[in-house]
Amino acid sequence: MGLPLRRSSLSMQGRSSWIRDMVWIISTAQAAGMAEASLNRLINRYTNESS
Repeated sequence: MGLPLRRSSLSMQGRSSWIRDMVWIISTAQAAGMAEASLNRLINRYTNESS
């Protein structure tokens, strides 16, 4: 009878780790996007100065 309880707690653990992964992926993607945007801004500044 304890099997469903164990399965539900396992699924809760899995869900929380999945959420943690998603948060990490999203925050990493945001950081990469910010870095890319700042890089593009630098590149645009330098190309505008040179031309």
